[in-house]
Amino acid sequence: MRPLPRALMARVPVARVLVLPCAAALLGLAACGPDEAAPASPEAIRSAYAPLQAELVSTISGLTGADPAAQPTADPSAGPAVADPSPRIGLQPDGSCTWHVGPVALDGPRDPAVDDVIGAVDPVLDERGFSPLERDEDPSVPPYYTSRDEHGATVTLDARSMMLTVSVPVDPGSAACDEGLLGG
Repeated sequence: MRPLPRALMARVPVARVLVLPCAAALLGLAACGPDEAAPASPEAIRSAYAPLQAELVSTISGLTGADPAAQPTADPSAGPAVADPSPRIGLQPDGSCTWHVGPVALDGPRDPAVDDVIGAVDPVLDERGFSPLERDEDPSVPPYYTSRDEHGATVTLDARSMMLTVSVPVDPGSAACDEGLLGG
C-alpha cells in the first residue's frame, strides 16, 4: 500500500484518515453485541423454540429416566420452585414480551453425570444456533448452566435438580403479548 502524497496529507486532517474510520468500525462492532439481539417472531416460537424445548426434555429425560408427561402443572401459590412444563407468553415487568417454559423437572431414577447431560444437550443446542452450555460462576447458587442464541433466547439447566427452563424474547409486532399471539 502506497502512502498518501504529502500534498494530500497536508489537506486531510489525521482525524479523517485514522480516527473516524476506526471509530466507525468500533461503533459497528458495538451495535452487534448481545444487548442488540432482535426478539424472535411468533412464527419462530412455533417452528423452532417449541420443538427445541420438546427435544431437550426428551434428551434429558432419556438420560435420567424421568417421565416429563407426569410432571404436575405449577401451583402459583407454591412459589417459583414448582415445576411447570406448560409454555407461557406474556409481558415482563420491563415491558418486554417473553415466551417461557419451565422449570421442567427432569430428575428421574437414574442420576447421570452433569458432563453426560451437557454432552447430550450441547449438540441439540448447537444444531439450532445456541452457544454451548456454560456454568454460571456464582458460587452462592446451585450449579446452573446457560446457553444463548442470536435472539437473546436462553436455555438454563439446574444441574443439581435437572430443572430445564427455556425463555425467548418475542416481537409481538402490533399484537397483544398473550396466548393469542401464538394461536393458542
